[in-house]
Amino acid sequence: MNIHQEKKIIFMCHPQTGEKDVAEYFGKIGFINDVTNVSLTRRLLSTKFLFPWDFEDHKLIVTIDNPYRRIVNQYKSFSHINWSLKKHTKGELYERFNIKFNEIFSDDLFLVNKLNKESESVYNFLLPYDFTTKLPDYIITTENLVDDILKIDILDHEPFDFHLVDQIDVSDKYKDVFSYENARVIYKVHRHIFDMMGYDPFSFTTRDLTREERIKFIHY
Repeated sequence: MNIHQEKKIIFMCHPQTGEKDVAEYFGKIGFINDVTNVSLTRRLLSTKFLFPWDFEDHKLIVTIDNPYRRIVNQYKSFSHINWSLKKHTKGELYERFNIKFNEIFSDDLFLVNKLNKESESVYNFLLPYDFTTKLPDYIITTENLVDDILKIDILDHEPFDFHLVDQIDVSDKYKDVFSYENARVIYKVHRHIFDMMGYDPFSFTTRDLTREERIKFIHY
């Protein structure tokens, strides 16, 4: 868990949401990894994303991005293929990405959720924050990372070079990577995130979906 003990703040962070810069900055202003009791850094950042029920009196800060983009970017980060090379086409990414996640989803993503809820499983990046215990007090959006951090009025801000922010992919390259079927599963389990942030449920594709496809997607 990432925590500022004096100010009673917990920070939860999914991978691929600008965590490298955020972790270094938060470590500088007093956050620690509670397991090591050492100042937070990108290497010590915990990616657990369930709010601990016994810290209800703490403020909660989370980082958030469009779930489709976040998941595609995370897949690219652990894939053995360098997807930035032009020789690897969008079609190839679509095929490999969906083969991988068809394997995962065939075991039932909801079972994966149940089995890995308390851990830092490799599958957790597929799952949403659970806000049943507490809603976030502050949200850092990937698109506006620096501005959102500096707006958090409970932090004692210090000068910092957010030089890694330029490495964050906030493009629309994630579109047309999810198959319709796999996007529908992700939307179902992330629906509260889409609703909270106003993300477009159909932003996984550039295709103009029919009315029937949209209805079937939403009510899956």
